[in-house]
Amino acid sequence: MTFSFLSFFVLISLFSCNKNETFPELKLIQTIDIGISEPSGICVAKEGRSLYVVSDDENRIVEISTDGEFVRQIIIGKADYEGITFDSNTGTIWLADEQNRLLLNIDTLGYFMMNVQVPGSNQENSGIEGLSYNHDKKEFYLIIEKDPGKLIIVDSLFNIKNTYELDFAKDYSGCFYDSGDNALWIVSEQSMLLVKCNLEGIPTQRYTFSEKGIEGIAISGNKIFMVSDGLNRLFIYDTP
Repeated sequence: MTFSFLSFFVLISLFSCNKNETFPELKLIQTIDIGISEPSGICVAKEGRSLYVVSDDENRIVEISTDGEFVRQIIIGKADYEGITFDSNTGTIWLADEQNRLLLNIDTLGYFMMNVQVPGSNQENSGIEGLSYNHDKKEFYLIIEKDPGKLIIVDSLFNIKNTYELDFAKDYSGCFYDSGDNALWIVSEQSMLLVKCNLEGIPTQRYTFSEKGIEGIAISGNKIFMVSDGLNRLFIYDTP
């Protein structure tokens, strides 16, 4: 009886500590109004010299420099865009259409090339929220927002290779594959949390931020770039 009570007390104590656990905060170094309504995804363009930001409201992609300066825009067809990534193997752009559960492939002028249906079904407004690409393995990483949150890995033949449930945040709104560390960065809008994970979605580092409406993340050099859908802004942080 004594052992059972003591074990229960220890478990409750550990749960309380984890629940109240705090994490370091990212250092914000710049805020930029990027002139695009409801930016829902961001990725690093070729050679890391610029960024692509996609809007789920204006049906266009804006290319900006890593200093936030406008470079050009790419007009694209109407869809519910929630993720964007650059395929350095083909020099093309992939987009995630949440509503139709599609991956859309376009060239850098905006011309449609192909689409791929991702197996499975969406809960209402809880489909694909994040998209990133591993050019070495030629595989995609897809983030499902919630109910439950998932990491889906799609191989080069567009088959689902693995699916992992995520449980470290209230929702999951964007992701970025870091080739230097062979790791995945996943951002949560509701938890206001940026989490570095292995490729099975297991957290290794966690950081908080104060900016609202974050829907996309990209990393280039020593900077983290995140876009806010609600504030129509680009936030630039120092890498931890």
